[in-house]
Amino acid sequence: MKYFIHILAAIVLAANFALADAADDWLRVDGEIEQLMESDAFNPADALSLATNNLLLAENTFGATHRNTAIALYKVAWLARQAGSHKLGNDSYTRCWKLWEEIIPSDIESLGRIHPQVAENYRRAGVAFQNSGMDERAKECYLKYMEISEALYATSPTNDAYLSALYFMAEIYHYYEDTEKRDLYWDKYKTLSSEHK
Repeated sequence: MKYFIHILAAIVLAANFALADAADDWLRVDGEIEQLMESDAFNPADALSLATNNLLLAENTFGATHRNTAIALYKVAWLARQAGSHKLGNDSYTRCWKLWEEIIPSDIESLGRIHPQVAENYRRAGVAFQNSGMDERAKECYLKYMEISEALYATSPTNDAYLSALYFMAEIYHYYEDTEKRDLYWDKYKTLSSEHK
């Protein structure tokens, strides 16, 4: 019996190591894809192939309803459109925001609403909604992202994430051509960034 328990423990340990290796692989490739997406000189089709494989790795490693899977899915959606595969891009964006709708309540339950990961989840969900042409849903998510970022800043005034949130919101309202709200967030950003120098 002891021998069997030792074997079982060894199998579990090996599985945990394999899972950790897979997670490291996903993170490494995700970083590579990020660099490609920010580069002016890249082949969208090649990057899409890499992103598709990394999505499968995320699903197998973290699960179908994990935030890393949603992050990987977003990259597939963005790159698919860049590569001219608009149906794949549109379908992937739809899958992406639906996935965030599952992930956000789960994270709120486990982490609490005022948490950096929940704030970032709302931001990412907003981007998925925006790219699906659902601007009102996107704005709702962005406002929740901002609200949580403000609450986090109130408890930790040295938190630079709030500065990033203000800048992001200014950029978003610039995109939506809402100059009043753009200037509101931009002025807050400039004031706060000068105080942090």
